Amino acid sequence: MGTIYQSVKNQGLITAQPGGSINCASALIDSGKPVSAITVAPLSQDEVNTIASKLDMLYRNKMMPDLADMIAEEFLNILIAVGAVKYQTQSEFGGILAQGTQLDLWPIRPKDVGGTLLNPAATGSKGIYGGTSAGIHTWLTTGLTAGTKASLIPSQTMWQYAGMIYLGFIETLATAKMSGVQFTLAGIAAPPQPLTPFNKMQYGDARSVSFSRLEKPVIIPPLKAQLVEVQPENIAASTTGDSDLVPIALVIAQSQNKTL
Repeated sequence: MGTIYQSVKNQGLITAQPGGSINCASALIDSGKPVSAITVAPLSQDEVNTIASKLDMLYRNKMMPDLADMIAEEFLNILIAVGAVKYQTQSEFGGILAQGTQLDLWPIRPKDVGGTLLNPAATGSKGIYGGTSAGIHTWLTTGLTAGTKASLIPSQTMWQYAGMIYLGFIETLATAKMSGVQFTLAGIAAPPQPLTPFNKMQYGDARSVSFSRLEKPVIIPPLKAQLVEVQPENIAASTTGDSDLVPIALVIAQSQNKTL
């Protein structure tokens, strides 16, 4: 196994997780509340093992050790997000072997924004940066204006059988174009957070990816409304620019709803 699995195993976290209503202070779930109550279904040891193995497969790349460390450090919050979706679906987590209503998780894709999982009604301009629902299939966008915020995830409500967790953001451009992010949950805005990229290239490893970590991960349970806005900067005056900002975020949903 890779670094994530070994890390959580060394911490004794590959174990069954209890269900019920829990008080969560380690993640942002409700804006303005330092502690949020969330109901989760129990996870068996096999399910926790499968989740850890899946994360290890997604983020085990040796070119991204710091990103892998972050995923491992947020493992319990990821389990909370999975447990919240399992509570709604009453379906086991099967990972890549999941079938039908069994659960899987994957990094959010451009087509998920404004799609049936994040926006079940599939109405309005709910795609990336306010584009047509499920009509923009790339994170790269043009037409951003410095100082004018843009909706990376326009206001939409999660499907009742899907959830998400945000951990941070990746910026692949040499010059980061986004200076901040703000989450609005159930209509209540949380304080903006700066996007200050940590990049291992400054230590001589030119292969590493630049990413920003959120102060607290943001969990979007089923049926939760969300809006994610970003602030473009580093764009020349009187011009528009582009960005390649990619959320480090996981979607948890039923296997049958994971489509190409």
